[in-house]
Amino acid sequence: MSRDLWLMPANLRKHVGRRRQLLGYDVLKAHFFKIMQGARHEALEMGFLPIPYHAAAAPDFRGTAPVALARQWLSASDIPAETLAFLPVICDDMAPTLTVGTLALIDTAQRDTKADGIFAFGVNGSYLFARVQHTSDDMILLKADKTDLPVQIFKGDELATLKVLGRVVWIVHQP
Repeated sequence: MSRDLWLMPANLRKHVGRRRQLLGYDVLKAHFFKIMQGARHEALEMGFLPIPYHAAAAPDFRGTAPVALARQWLSASDIPAETLAFLPVICDDMAPTLTVGTLALIDTAQRDTKADGIFAFGVNGSYLFARVQHTSDDMILLKADKTDLPVQIFKGDELATLKVLGRVVWIVHQP
């Protein structure tokens, strides 16, 4: 199943097998996004806020993610909605915490890597998730949850290639 299809709500996913051959994937995808636009308006009326994908996820993931968050939850957690964005997990470096297909909600305002947690980093036109094991002004060490992966060290000129996108504040696992 393609990455776009797992993001569909379950009630739409069940129709994919039947309609994909008849309509073609592009038509089905357009139909899905038309439904999502209508759902966005309905979600707003019910007190939910749609959250966009982070620009680093483009071109595969653009616009609003298929998850809306309750305004009450955002207020209680003191996270401003305008600093939130979703990034899909596209590799298994952070498994079992973040598995392929998981949506990671990142707070783009939280860029201080001295804080504990998992961060999203932009590097060489892509992105990755990692824990910051140690930081200093001229060096940062990134550690994946998979034990067989080495620590990545960025220092000197390499630091300029690494951009902190934000801290992961919530994850959405697919069933």
